Amino acid sequence: RDLHSFPTRRSSDLGGTPDKLTYDFAPLDHVVSSLKSQDVRFMGDLCYTPKPLYDPNLTARYGDNDAKERDTTPPKDLAKWTEVVTTFVKHHNEVGLPFDYEIWNEPDGTYHYYSGTEAEHQALFKATATAIRAVDPDAYIAGPANDHHVLWATSFPDFIVKNKVPLDAYSFHQYSSAALSMRDMDKVVASLNRYPYFNDTTMILTEWNTNDWGAGASAGACERAVQLLHDYSLFLDRPELTSISYTGYGGLVRDGKRSAEFNAWKLYGMMPVDRKKVTIQGPVEAMASAGDHTAGLLIWNKDGFNRRLDVSLKGLPFKKGNVKIYRVDRKHADL
Repeated sequence: RDLHSFPTRRSSDLGGTPDKLTYDFAPLDHVVSSLKSQDVRFMGDLCYTPKPLYDPNLTARYGDNDAKERDTTPPKDLAKWTEVVTTFVKHHNEVGLPFDYEIWNEPDGTYHYYSGTEAEHQALFKATATAIRAVDPDAYIAGPANDHHVLWATSFPDFIVKNKVPLDAYSFHQYSSAALSMRDMDKVVASLNRYPYFNDTTMILTEWNTNDWGAGASAGACERAVQLLHDYSLFLDRPELTSISYTGYGGLVRDGKRSAEFNAWKLYGMMPVDRKKVTIQGPVEAMASAGDHTAGLLIWNKDGFNRRLDVSLKGLPFKKGNVKIYRVDRKHADL
C-alpha cells in the first residue's frame, strides 16, 4: 500500500539561511514511521520553495491577486535545492524510513502552485530526480503531477527521454468522474507509448476526488458512494493505472462521521485481492474477488429503482463458510 501526501506549503522543517541551513526531521519522521507501523508506504511531494531558498529578487507582493507566490517560484539556486533534497533522502534512508517521491505539484497549472517556466521546471525535475537517485538508486520517482489539463503530456515525456531522467510513474490529478479521467489517461498513454523508454513506467492518479462530479456533487451521499464504486470499476479496467489517491474537498470523514463514500471504500478494501468474473443480467453493477478462505461480492445499483437480486456464487475455493451481508443506503450503514 502507499499513501500520497497532499502537497502543503509547510517549510518549518527547514530553516536558517542559504549559507547555514537548519533541519528538523522529527515531524516527518513521526508521520512516516507511524504509517510504516501500519504497513503503509508514504509518498511525499518535493514541492514549493522553502523560505531560505526564496529568490531574493522577488518582492513580498509577487503578482496580482496572489496569482503568483514566492514559494511557487522555483529556487534560482538549484545547487542549494539539491543539497536540501540530498540531506532529506540521506536522513530517511539512514534511519530506515525511506519513502517514495513525487516531484512538485501541478506545474502545468495556472500559477496557483507553480510560477516558473516549463524550462525551469524541467531543470528542477532533472536536478531533483538525479539527487534522489544518487543517494538511493532504487528510489521510486513520480511526476510531473499534472493538473487536470495535462498540458505537458507531450513535452514532459519528450524531455524525460531526451535527458534520460528516471521516471517510475507518470502522475496526474483529476477532480471529476473516472470517465473524464480516462480522457487524460488516453492522452498520456498515447504520449508514453511513443518511446520504449517508458515500457516499465506506470501511471498514478495522485489526486482524485468524488465531490466535484457535476450531478454527483449535489446528489445524496448514497448516490456519491454508488458513483465511487462505479468509477472504481472503470479504473480497474485500466491496468496501466497502478495507484489512486483520494484527496480534496469534504473528505471521507466529515464532522467526525464516516461518509457513505467511506463505507463504500471500506467495503472495497475488505474484499480479497484476486478478482473473479462476474456475469450480470439487469441494470446493477458488481465486482467479485476471492482468496483461499474468503470470497467477496460487491453490488451497487446506479438507477433510482429498488431491485430484487438473485445471487449465485460458483466455484468457491472452500466448501462451506459464514455469509455476511453489509448494506449501505439511506437507512443502513452496517459496517
